[in-house]
Amino acid sequence: MHKVRTADPFRDVVYIPDVPALIGMQFSFQALSRSSAAPAGAAWTDAITTTITP
Repeated sequence: MHKVRTADPFRDVVYIPDVPALIGMQFSFQALSRSSAAPAGAAWTDAITTTITP
């Protein structure tokens, strides 16, 4: 698991190499939002999972 710590929202572009061994692998992404509406002042978003397909 890798954490990216930034205060501002951002878009990250990731280029996936042309490696057949990566087909079928899954990656999940989740964000921590800071909101006064959250019980503890912050809340994790629902995870988004993507699968590499040919």
